[in-house]
Amino acid sequence: MPILSPINPSDGLTPPSERASDYLLAGNASYDNRGCEAIVRGTVEILASSKTGETFFTNAFYGDEDAARDQSNAEQDHRISHLRLDVYPRKWTRPWAEARLNEKFGFDFSSVHRRLKKPADAASCALEIGGDNYTLDYGFPAHLIAMDRWLMRRKKPIVIWGASVGPFSENPEQERLMIDHLRLLKAIFVRESASYDYLAKHHGLQNVYLYADPAFVMAPLEPTDEEVRALVAEKPLAFNISPLLSAYRGAKRSKPWEITGIDLGPWIIEAADMVSSLQREAELPILLLPHVGSKLAGIDDFSFLNAVYRECIERGSSQISVVGGNPNARELKWLISHCRGLVAARTHATIAAFSTGVPTISLGYSRKALGINQDVFDTTEFCIRSDQLNASTLTTKVRSMLDQEGVIRKHLLERGPQLRANAMAAGPKLLELLAQDS
Repeated sequence: MPILSPINPSDGLTPPSERASDYLLAGNASYDNRGCEAIVRGTVEILASSKTGETFFTNAFYGDEDAARDQSNAEQDHRISHLRLDVYPRKWTRPWAEARLNEKFGFDFSSVHRRLKKPADAASCALEIGGDNYTLDYGFPAHLIAMDRWLMRRKKPIVIWGASVGPFSENPEQERLMIDHLRLLKAIFVRESASYDYLAKHHGLQNVYLYADPAFVMAPLEPTDEEVRALVAEKPLAFNISPLLSAYRGAKRSKPWEITGIDLGPWIIEAADMVSSLQREAELPILLLPHVGSKLAGIDDFSFLNAVYRECIERGSSQISVVGGNPNARELKWLISHCRGLVAARTHATIAAFSTGVPTISLGYSRKALGINQDVFDTTEFCIRSDQLNASTLTTKVRSMLDQEGVIRKHLLERGPQLRANAMAAGPKLLELLAQDS
């Protein structure tokens, strides 16, 4: 369970700016996950455009020290300061002991949240911005409930922002706890209608609002590296598949996000089978496109897709390439925008394609993929559930997508501006809700 780290002056991070931030962005992962970066970038644009004068943000995210240091040093948007939250405090420290007591006995010791005190007190509100944190995809989010309660005691309005929420129905006790908690929040801004229906219609919550994912407004950025730009010169079919998806395909993990003792070999072989089949049927170059980096093999797209690439090359496949280097979320969106089509498991890779008019097949393992596809296309025709995914079903869907390419592009180029406008409208709505408190 992620827990806030204590302040450590020797951790080598750039300290947060001394200026007050207007918004605290909390609970996200690091920019190694380009989807998490896309949410931050889009949120900054939405909220900065919603009020006069410059708007500043503290992005309090979960990540290791190396990722946090790199993220702070590389940040080029002067409006954003970064604050690292740790997965676990060091063992036998006071924060570690208090976190264990909080977890085991339901206590509410506050030292695990102390690092948030200054940015939380300065901000007008706290936005919980992890796109799928309030689901069971990564286990029940007790740590976020504890953070919310701590912020509530500081009289801070709390908003879940740009998220998919639930369902929690597989555990009625947890569902009651979560729904009771969500009723206490200032607002819940969900990004797809399935979450809205679950909260507002099924559970009767009155504080739920439906707006498109903030990443729809993130602008693409042309990479400076000529070799990276050359990857899309021939308009390839981009293919993103994650090691995480193996958890929903029968790989033996105690939990979907578990990363110890996993043999990804069979999943690498199966992914290579899909790539080979796609290349034969589509007769297009294939670009393997990672979207999430991690030191954990069970999560890292980069090492996984490089292994898939090597497997394809060993089979004698040609016209297959893989994105290298360390492109950021905006650069990956630029690459996607120059592809003939996209097949992707990562949600924000698909959003990058939807928002730039690129025909897309989503590989879904949770309700968010189905929900976003329904809202974008008014159908789930272009979404393959993880339990139905194989080389045959994938090539059939891709062939159908390419046969309808012109119609799909036209639809997305018309729908894209509507979704971006809808995402931008969340900013004024948030300011309206916060004004009620003042």
